[in-house]
This record gives sequence, C-alpha cells and structure tokens, in this order.
Amino acid sequence: MKNVMSRVVIILIVICLGCAAPKTPQDNVQNTSGSQTKVSRTTDLIRLEKVPSLSDCESIEINPGRYAWTLNIFKDGSGYLRLGNSIYGANYPAATFNFTEIYHSLAGLKPKDNQSKWNIIEFKLPYEYYSDPTIKWPRSQSLYVLLTADIQKVQEIYKTADTYCKQYWNGPPDKMQELCERYPIVPSE
Repeated sequence: MKNVMSRVVIILIVICLGCAAPKTPQDNVQNTSGSQTKVSRTTDLIRLEKVPSLSDCESIEINPGRYAWTLNIFKDGSGYLRLGNSIYGANYPAATFNFTEIYHSLAGLKPKDNQSKWNIIEFKLPYEYYSDPTIKWPRSQSLYVLLTADIQKVQEIYKTADTYCKQYWNGPPDKMQELCERYPIVPSE
C-alpha cells in the first residue's frame, strides 16, 4: 500500500510540475473553427514614476490592507467592490462615485512611512493591446502604485461604497451580511 501511495504522489508531482511549466507569452491555440489563433498568456505591468494625469487615468483601485474590501472605481463613476477573490460583491453603475473628486483627493497623498498601517492605491492607465487583432489578451497596463497611511480619505470613499452596497450586491443577501459582519466595508484606523 505504501508503494502505491508513493507512486501516486510521484505522479501528482509530475503532473503539477507539467502544469506549472512556464508558458511563452504567445501560444497558438486551436479554436473551434479549426484555425490557429494567437493568444497572449501574460500582461506586463509597467510601474509609472508619478501619478498619471486625470485625463490619462482610467481607473483607481484601493486596497486598504489585509482582509479588506478592494474597491475599483472607473472614470464614468462606476465601480466594483470585492473581498479578496470572492465571487460576490457590489457592481456599482456609472455616476455612483465622483471619479474626478476621488482622483484629486488621493493623488496628493503622501507615501507611507515604514511604521504605519498602509493602503495600496493604484492609478491605472488603459490597457495596451497587441497590434495583431488575433491576440485578444492585453499586452501591458501602466500604473502608479501609492502606499499611504492616510486612512481618512480612504474611509470617506468607502462610506459611499458601503451606502450603496446592499442595493448593488450581486449575491445572496445573507452572504453580504455574513461578510460585512466579519469584515466591515469601511476600513478602521
């Protein structure tokens, strides 16, 4: 029995290593019509040196630390709220958030010192795509990452998200209540 278990473990390791083998950025994939289509398997993230201008910034992502709700806000004022990789969250329609006001309130924040709690704020530019139309995956996305300890500005934005969360929740109401009781939407000090 021990010998059989050893073989099963070895087979599983070999399978896992095969699955984890590095992929090339572009692979030829057989689509349903039988022709070859190029697919990009990676998107490069390009870190910017400063906050992009308001006109260039497409979205802002806020993550106020560990075990917290991530909030993405788009230029049209729409957004979504998720806890980790949960499939449930709130999908906010356009004009829920004032993107310009949020941009200006966050763009001037000071970077954190190493002793404080932190928030991650990402200012993102639109994705850049390959010039080849058969490649559907984005080539790269540029973003500016700011680590800040200024929780008050973040709390103000999350209060809006919390106000409308129940209205735009995309899952079972009892799941929302359970998650919000364990992990309040508005981050604490």
